[in-house]
Amino acid sequence: MQPSATAKIVDRTSIEAVIQQYFVDERFVETIAPAAARNVSTELKMLFRRYFVEELNHEQYDIETCSDEGIETEALKACTPLALTDAFCDLYVLLASEDLLSYVLSVVITEGLPSDWNPERPVPNTSLRGVEKHAAFNAAQYHHYLSRWLAKSSGFITPKRYAVALTFFLLLLELNHRLWRDIDKVKSSHA
Repeated sequence: MQPSATAKIVDRTSIEAVIQQYFVDERFVETIAPAAARNVSTELKMLFRRYFVEELNHEQYDIETCSDEGIETEALKACTPLALTDAFCDLYVLLASEDLLSYVLSVVITEGLPSDWNPERPVPNTSLRGVEKHAAFNAAQYHHYLSRWLAKSSGFITPKRYAVALTFFLLLLELNHRLWRDIDKVKSSHA
């Protein structure tokens, strides 16, 4: 039985999502390092260091998924990230460097919250082995609680600071939304 055109499109969208996730994961420790290097409480510094170590080499999950789908590592590394993928990572690095509260709140965008809903997992084809392994690792490390742990360790925050942080959070969330929209355009261009 031949796969339908729709199935091929969904698979292509899934693969494009994994390719872009590779570029995020490849740079993700860059988004944590500036936060870990800041002059913060010992508890917060330890959380950032733990997060850094846990995120090292996560791009291997994406490489494995692409390999399973017939995309060789060299071909994957020769791909170019979408502009919004780079912008997403760049803004995350900036927040970790300059606005720690915004960074702490924004961890929700990449790690999710403790519930069934998780913004990290909108990939249509969840049969992709590397995606599932990556999600399982994150769940085992309780990454969906990370934003809460980091916020708890941040001390008192004024309403004005929260308002600024929420503005940056919403900007990063918008970038994430637009990135997924652009990934979805792959489906339209291959229809």
